[in-house]
Amino acid sequence: MQFKKSILATALLSVLTLSGCNSGSSDTATSTTTINSDFPNVKMCLTSNPIACDNNGVMTNNDGIGQLVITAQDKNKTIIVETDGHTFSAPATSTFVTPITTLVVNAMKNNKNITVTDAKNTVKDNFSEFTNKYPNINIFGNPNKNPILEKIINALEETSVKYNSVDIADLVNKAMDVSDTSVPVIQEGGSTENIEQPQLSQDAKTIKPQVLKIEDKIQPIDLTTLFTLDGDSSVLTYHVKGMPQGLTNKGNTIEGAITQAGAFTIEVIANNNGALSEPATLTFEITPVVPNTAPTVIKAGQTELQNDTDSLKLTQGESIGDDVTYTISDLFNDIDGDQLTITPTFKSTKTNTSNGITVTQKGNQLILSGTPTNADEMTLTISANDGVNAQSAKAIITLKVTAVTPNAAPTLIKAGQTELQNDADSLQLTQGEPIGDVTYPVSSLFSDTDGDSLTITPTFKSTKTNTSNGITVTQQNSDLILSGTPINADEMTLTISANDGINAQSAEATITFNIAKGVKPEPLKPDAPYVITPESIKKDFIDGKKWYMTSYLVEESSKPIIAKIVDGSHINIKDPEFGGIYTFNVDKSNSINIPKENQTFNIFYSSSNIILASDPTVPTTDPLDIWLTHPINNQIAKGLQDEQFLNNTYYYLESYPDNINVQSITLTNENMSDSGEITLDYTTYNILEVNQKDGTILLESKQDTERDTINLNILFTNQQTAQSIANKWRTLSLK
Repeated sequence: MQFKKSILATALLSVLTLSGCNSGSSDTATSTTTINSDFPNVKMCLTSNPIACDNNGVMTNNDGIGQLVITAQDKNKTIIVETDGHTFSAPATSTFVTPITTLVVNAMKNNKNITVTDAKNTVKDNFSEFTNKYPNINIFGNPNKNPILEKIINALEETSVKYNSVDIADLVNKAMDVSDTSVPVIQEGGSTENIEQPQLSQDAKTIKPQVLKIEDKIQPIDLTTLFTLDGDSSVLTYHVKGMPQGLTNKGNTIEGAITQAGAFTIEVIANNNGALSEPATLTFEITPVVPNTAPTVIKAGQTELQNDTDSLKLTQGESIGDDVTYTISDLFNDIDGDQLTITPTFKSTKTNTSNGITVTQKGNQLILSGTPTNADEMTLTISANDGVNAQSAKAIITLKVTAVTPNAAPTLIKAGQTELQNDADSLQLTQGEPIGDVTYPVSSLFSDTDGDSLTITPTFKSTKTNTSNGITVTQQNSDLILSGTPINADEMTLTISANDGINAQSAEATITFNIAKGVKPEPLKPDAPYVITPESIKKDFIDGKKWYMTSYLVEESSKPIIAKIVDGSHINIKDPEFGGIYTFNVDKSNSINIPKENQTFNIFYSSSNIILASDPTVPTTDPLDIWLTHPINNQIAKGLQDEQFLNNTYYYLESYPDNINVQSITLTNENMSDSGEITLDYTTYNILEVNQKDGTILLESKQDTERDTINLNILFTNQQTAQSIANKWRTLSLK
C-alpha cells in the first residue's frame, strides 16, 4: 500500500518539506526556511516549547506555502505543525515533519538531557528490524520511499496523542509481516494488530463523473458498493470528505441536489476497525442554471411603430375603419425563445377609457378600429410576457385624436346676391305680360367651406298676398328659371335657401322684384269635369279597343293589366292573378263601378288616350289609376324631332314622397336625344307617345327594380291643365 497524502488532513502534513537559502546538513540551522505543503491553511511555528506553539506561528497560504525564519541560534528549537486536531513536530534541523520525527521530539521531552542525535538513535533502536532490512532508507526522511515505512507512518499518524504508550518495536515488526491487503493498526494499550484493509470495488474504479445542473438531484450513490472486504463487510464504517452543500449521507447512501455550481470531489474512505482503505473519488460537475430572461422591447421596432403612428390623422367622430394595423413580430425579443403572450391596452391619458377605439389581435398584428369619441391623446401599451417571468416587456405607442372641425353651414356670397339683385332691378316685369324665361344662376351665390353638396330651395311669393302671382320658379341644374305671367302688380320676393344636409341653418339670398301695373289677365278656367254619358262611352270606350291599366304615384304594378271593353257594358280584365269578366257600369256621379270587386273609381280627367281615376273610399292612401290606350313599352313617338316639338315649353308633374310639383322643360336637341330620352332634373324619362291634339306627352321613368314599380309622368303644353291635375292628385293620393 502506498502512503496517500489525501487520506486525512494529518497525513498530508507528513510531506511538508523544509528548504533553506543555504542548505546544510540536518544538524545545521539555516538562516531562512520555507515550508512547502500541498495543502493550504496549515499552522506552523518555531518554538522553544516542544509541546505547543509559544507564538501565533504562520499559516500556509492557498498554495500551501508558508515561511518560518530559522537562524543558527534556533537549532535547539522545535518545529510544530498543527492541523485537523493533530500536532506533529520535528527538531528545527529536520528536513521533514512526520510522525517519526514527532517520536524524536517526544524522546527529547521525556529526557531533557539528551541531544537530537541521541533522540534519533533511541527511535532507530525501535526500527532495528526495518533498518536492518533497509539500511539505505532514512526513516527521518521522505516517507514515500518505502511501502512498509508508509504503513508504519499511517498507523502512527492516527495515534499521535498516544505515541508515548505505543510499542514502536511491535508496530515495526507487525508492519514487516503484513500482506498486501492488510495494514498494522495500533490497539488499545499500544500493541499492534494486522487488519484487512478494505479495497476499492470495480464500481469505485469505474464510476463516472455526474454532470448536472444546480438543484438537479444526483444519481444516489451506495457507499457499500464502493469497497470490498474478504471478511464481514458489515463492520465497515465510512468517512466522507468534501461533501458539497445540498448532499447528505443517509444510511450510507449519498443523495440530494447540489445547490452551487462548480466542480466537486468527494473522497470516501472505508474503515475496518482502524484499517483504512484508499479513498474512492466521486466527482460532480454542476453547471449553473441560466436564469430565464424576461422579454425585451426591440427599440427599432418601437420607433418604427411610433413613426407610423405620428403620421396618422385620427379625427374625433370619424371612423378609423380597420386600416390602422400594427405588426408586432419585430417588436419584442426573447433570448430564451419562449412563446410570448401579447396583451394590448389602449386608453386615453385623460379619461382612462378606450375613447371608442377597439384593439383586436390577429396573429402578429394588432388592428385598431372604431370611432374616436373625443379629441385626446391615447396610449397603446403592448405588453409581452414569456409565461415564466412576472416582468413583461412593454412598448408604449402614443397617438393623438384631433378635434373634429365643426361642419360649417353654407354662407351667402354677398357679391353674388348683389349681382342677382341688380339683374332683378333691371327687369321690366308688367302685369299680364308673359315674362318668358328669366334665368338666375345660383352656382356663385353660396359658399360652403366643407365642400358639402348644397340643396337649393327657391321660394317665390308676393309680399302682399303671399302667392306666386302666376309666376313659377323651376330649377334646372345650377339655374333657377322664372316663367309665367304676372297676375297682379305687386312686389315679389324670391328667397333662395341653401342647405348642406348637415346643419339646420341654411344660407338665404333674398331678391326682390317689382311688377309694374298693366292689364290683369283673364283667369284660366280649369278643365270641366269629365261627364260620363253613353255618348262619351261610345266615343272613348270603343268596342273591342284595348286599354291598359296601371296605378301611379304611391305604388305601381310592375306590369300593366290588360282590360278590354266588351258589349259596351262589360270589361274583360286579363291577368293571371285575378282574371275574369267584370260588369262595367257608368252612373251620373262620373264613376265607373265594378260590383264584383265592390270598387268604384272616380274619373277626374279623360282624353282620347288616357283616363285618370282613383278610389274615393281611401282618398289619402289609394294610388291613382291610369288607363292607357297603348302598352308601356318604351315606344319612341314618331316625328319627335320635328320642329313643332322643339323649343317649346312643356309642363310635367314630378312626384316625391310628400309633394307633387309642376315643373317645366323646354324640349331641345340637347335634352331630347335620338333615342327618345329626355333628361328632366336628375331622372331620365323615355318618351312613349305624343298626342298633339290635347298637348299631352306620356313619359315613363326607368323601372324601379327594388320596388318593382313603373312610375309615369305626363307632359302638358298647358300649365293650367298640369297644375289642375297636380292639385287633384295631391288631394287624392298623398298621405
